[in-house]
Amino acid sequence: MTTLSLITLVLAFTTPQFDAPAGLSPFDGDALAEPSAVALKSKDGQLRMEGVANVLDTQLSRRDRIRLGKKVLSKRRVSISSGNFPGGADAVIAINVELRMRDPDAPQKFISGLFTMKSGGELGVVIVPLATRTERVDVLSVGDVDADGATDVVFTQTNGEISVMHLITWEASVVADHVVRPVSPPD
Repeated sequence: MTTLSLITLVLAFTTPQFDAPAGLSPFDGDALAEPSAVALKSKDGQLRMEGVANVLDTQLSRRDRIRLGKKVLSKRRVSISSGNFPGGADAVIAINVELRMRDPDAPQKFISGLFTMKSGGELGVVIVPLATRTERVDVLSVGDVDADGATDVVFTQTNGEISVMHLITWEASVVADHVVRPVSPPD
């Protein structure tokens, strides 16, 4: 069973509060797909990375900017996925910068967040605010599950052994977060 099939199955059986349009299953496997990654070295990817650097600079607290320091933003730390998001955004960006921990027994911390971005590198909508936290944020799939023309996002917030899956849909350009339930973290 693929990760996408598992996501579809979990969502189908665990999210009764989601009201889909008549005749549409909101978790139909055809509606969700693996995210289309934007190559960071492409012209579009470079423009996005400049936008990501600006978003980090404006959205992070002073303390978090100091912790981030001069860490290189790379494919391991930034994922950019294409889509059609409200407000003219056409990408969703996940940030996961692992921080060095002085105490080896302390929980791992990340500067992480999730937001949409417009093609010119401008911030769209913040889904998970950028901050230092013990959770990383990973986009699992994207698609228009509710047939409203906007790309919806399935992502997880993972903290060690606990992973919570979210389905993000849009109601008049506002984030509607449907927490699915805790699931096992990805391998």
